[in-house]
Order: sequence, then structure tokens, then C-alpha cells
Amino acid sequence: MHKVACGVILYYPNKRKVISDISRYSTLFDKVVVFDNTDEYNKEIQEKLSEIANVCYIGEGRNTGLPYAYNSILDIVKDCDFLCALDQDSLYNSEDIHEMLGMLDYTPKDAAVIGPHVIYNGEDFVKSKKFIKRRYVITSGCFINLNIMHKEKIIFDENYFIDKFEVDLDMQFRKLGYAIYEYENACLYQRLGTVGKNGKSNHSSLRHYYLFRNRFYFNNKYFSPFKRTVLNILQTSRQLWNIILFEENKLLKLKQLPIAIKDYLNGRMGEYVY
Repeated sequence: MHKVACGVILYYPNKRKVISDISRYSTLFDKVVVFDNTDEYNKEIQEKLSEIANVCYIGEGRNTGLPYAYNSILDIVKDCDFLCALDQDSLYNSEDIHEMLGMLDYTPKDAAVIGPHVIYNGEDFVKSKKFIKRRYVITSGCFINLNIMHKEKIIFDENYFIDKFEVDLDMQFRKLGYAIYEYENACLYQRLGTVGKNGKSNHSSLRHYYLFRNRFYFNNKYFSPFKRTVLNILQTSRQLWNIILFEENKLLKLKQLPIAIKDYLNGRMGEYVY
């Protein structure tokens, strides 16, 4: 019987919804750890969650970044076999969570991370009991094999703060010969960023800064000089064109690229400091 924990990251959450969600998760998982990244103490949430025996609420009264928050959760759930990672924007039905919990008994032996099928914008999807090997899955909703993490001494890379850290985690596993899977018989419904009138993402200028900078860091960490140069050019060009063609406040967002390049070259990682 696997012992499974759930880790939930909060950031200025809807208090009523979060309390309801965490209460439901507490009936499905052996342990629930809530890390609040909000810049102020949520006394109401803390008091309500303290009434639930298997829920632990932690936070530092500031936004520490997602990798730091998940690493803090990992320190608390060392006695568990799997961690289900979640955030407040995820809609994970109890039926789908039960399906994910049940599949842990017959996962592929090389599986380090197993994620559900993620549905954006209400797409149609037909479930099936298949494991599809992927290069990466998003962190929210995925089940991470903690025994492999401890054995290989893998943690979330806190240089990212946000964006690309989940891809980095999957890459760490893959470099060691493990695999990442999507389980097609469970779904997670996810809201992704801000969507403009044209249906395209409309990220903040700060989000674009992290996307630019963290891409350079990731590509440099894992790829040869030639490959990372090609990837940096292609991926950054795509991001620039998306800003120019589809997003608002174009000039402010375009100005993030030279700032991101400068900070990356000077080793300024983690949280952006104005």
C-alpha cells in the first residue's frame, strides 16, 4: 500500500474555495501540505486548516517561488512514497484522483513522474487506460515518485523561481534513465495565465522576463553550445512574435528581453529584483 501525500501551493487564493478543496484532498491523501506563497499571513485559512488532522499549513509571509515551496513540502513528506503536486488553479475531480491513486499499483517500472491528461479550455477528450511516455508534464496534478527522488538526491532547482522548473525536474529524471508518463484515464482541468480577446495568452511583462531568462539558464544547463544557441534563437523568436502579434503592452514586454539577458549573464537567478 503506497503512502501518498499532496502538496498544494497558494498565492492570494480564494479562501472559501481553497478551504473546500483542501478539506476534500484530506479525505483522499494520507497527508496534505499547504505552502502559502502569499505576501501576508492568511490567518483564516490557517485556523480552518489546523482543524484537519492530516493537513499541515506552512508559509513565510512572502512569495518564495514555486521551486522553494515544493522543496519545503518535500522536507515534510519524506515518509511518503508519492507526492501529488497541485496549485490553486487546478480542478482535480475526486474521481480522477481516485483513478490516479489506483494506477500507482501498476505504473511502468521506470516511471518517475506520472501526470493526468491536462485539459485546457474545455477540450473534448476520450479516456483510456494507457500510459503515454512524454518528454515533460506540468507539475500540477502529477504524481512524483519520492523514493526515486530520495535515491537520486533530486530536488527542484530554485534558480527558476517560476517557469521552466517543472521541465527541469523532468529533465533531471530523464538524464538518469527514468521516464515521464501521462496516464490517459484521468484528467486535470487547468487554467493557464491570462487569455486575451483573440484567445491567445496575454502574460504580464514580469512573466515574460522569467520566460526569457529561465530559457537561457535551462538550455545552457542541459544542451551543447550549438544546440542551446539554436534553441535560444528559435524559442526566443517565437516568444517575441507572440508578443508582437497577439499581446497587449508590447513595448514593455519586449523590453524584458535585454534585462533577462543581462541578469542571466550576471548570474542573477531566482526572484527578479527591481
